[in-house]
Amino acid sequence: RKELASKYSRSFGKDLTEANVIIGHGVTNIFACGFLGILEVNDEVICFDPTFDIYEPQILMARGRPVFVDFDAPAEENGWSW
Repeated sequence: RKELASKYSRSFGKDLTEANVIIGHGVTNIFACGFLGILEVNDEVICFDPTFDIYEPQILMARGRPVFVDFDAPAEENGWSW
């Protein structure tokens, strides 16, 4: 973790430490832990659609609410401006 923090500190120009580095068996497990650790009941999580199919059940398991935004739609249809 120390070496990764050092490498990415240089790459991104940020002051990162070992506390900023999480190592896991893959993004699925890391996202699940993140959702469970961060989300409060009914917190909304924006998911671009199409999205990876595991995100919705993980968000629901953490008692959050996935909000799907059509990634292919023009920004104006979503009320967003770029």
